Amino acid sequence: MSAKPARESSDLLRERLDLAFWATNSAIWDWDVENYLIWLSPGIQLLFGRGDEEITEHFDIDFDGDWGTRLHPDDRARVIRALRDHLENDTPYDAEYRYRLPSD
Repeated sequence: MSAKPARESSDLLRERLDLAFWATNSAIWDWDVENYLIWLSPGIQLLFGRGDEEITEHFDIDFDGDWGTRLHPDDRARVIRALRDHLENDTPYDAEYRYRLPSD
């Protein structure tokens, strides 16, 4: 298979996934830990009160970005500790926490 049909197939798959995410309002995210990038679907954007467009942005748990600063102060240390433990020791990450929306 040449590069062109593979690229077209990839583009078609991307369009189908985008349509499925939009139609189901799915809250999906993907974190590229090595490059400090996080992709957020439109559904997760809406869930966290940030609009309805998918975005890719910088994400680093050591940097007080949008996510970290919006964690409830009583939950922040525990959630960051659980996430760090998962990344460093491969322990399961299962955390419930309160999150302040941009409108708060």
